[in-house]
Amino acid sequence: MQMNNSTDYKYMIQDMNRIYFGANYTYAEMLEEDEIPMKFKTAIHRIFAKDIPLTATLAEQLSLVEETQMSYLAYHQLKIKIKVTSLHPTEKGYESKYLTFDEFMEEEQSKVRAEESFVEEIMIKKLHLMAFSL
Repeated sequence: MQMNNSTDYKYMIQDMNRIYFGANYTYAEMLEEDEIPMKFKTAIHRIFAKDIPLTATLAEQLSLVEETQMSYLAYHQLKIKIKVTSLHPTEKGYESKYLTFDEFMEEEQSKVRAEESFVEEIMIKKLHLMAFSL
């Protein structure tokens, strides 16, 4: 029996240039955290909450986002990178890779919807967050 921790893929890590968000973080949880940058919290209120409930996770949002939504435009402008892991093992084990938002939408979103792969985390460069206009 496999036991999953309730905090798996719920984290926010920063280094000098980037912010990493675990994909199982809900938008509501992110709004409660003090460490989350204020500009991203404002984007949650003004943009993401209009497209999906605050109880949704980042992974759910990314698997459902469509080109006609403001969330799509926001993620595109933020130039996020998405870490995706395939659920089909290869000779070397499970394959994880970082994709740009556009690559994710073209190649992996349908696989995430079909549960052939899953989103582990998103990465935002601090420079892109700083330049992000709301």
